[in-house]
Amino acid sequence: MARLGAVAFMRSPPERKETNLAYRRNFPAATARYAYLIMRRATAPYSSNGWSNMGAGEGQVLQLTDGSEVVVRPIGPDDASLLQAFVRRLSARSRRFRFFVALAELSAAQMVRFVNVDPARGLALVALSRRQEGTAIVAEARYALAQEDDNAEFAIAVADDFQGRGLGRHLVKLLLATAWRRGVRRLFGEIKSDNRAMLAFATQLGFRLRGSLEDQSVVIASSVAPSRVDRSPGG
Repeated sequence: MARLGAVAFMRSPPERKETNLAYRRNFPAATARYAYLIMRRATAPYSSNGWSNMGAGEGQVLQLTDGSEVVVRPIGPDDASLLQAFVRRLSARSRRFRFFVALAELSAAQMVRFVNVDPARGLALVALSRRQEGTAIVAEARYALAQEDDNAEFAIAVADDFQGRGLGRHLVKLLLATAWRRGVRRLFGEIKSDNRAMLAFATQLGFRLRGSLEDQSVVIASSVAPSRVDRSPGG
């Protein structure tokens, strides 16, 4: 499997004139309302596994391929400081693959957009891990509806030291499952053309790749919903 983290970042969509839509302004918005469709409750409220004070909302305790555990749940406004710390910990290469620009941290405006949810327009998830210094976000994944409401754009970021553990694959599958259940017909993301591991990863997950007509340094990865989707809450 392709390594995630430094190789699995797709940018937040730019506010281009031809696509200057609410979904782009609210691209980082999460939705807790629909998260129950794809996320089971932990068997205990985190504390039995040392997951105390992980934040609000239901979560899924996920065991990674190396035996370590993370909790996956929707992002929320209280996650601002954790998210900023996550971005700062990323390598410069990781941040370039995620945001397509050189930055050291999120601006105040970006932070507001990233942690404030828009339940009607998409989903944003974070994976949390216990570190010596406390709880930390080690991955974030999100999608938001495009102008055509049956299309949605997604992005994912995994911490450099959590690469290659299956976390990115799990998060993308959660995004796909939720998007299909909510009636999205096509999920797409933009990948830098030199992000070869992510291109390979997307191909492994069944995404189709094509070059961007607007930017030769960008490849568009897209996946189309299966013909039959279980849209029941328990499905």
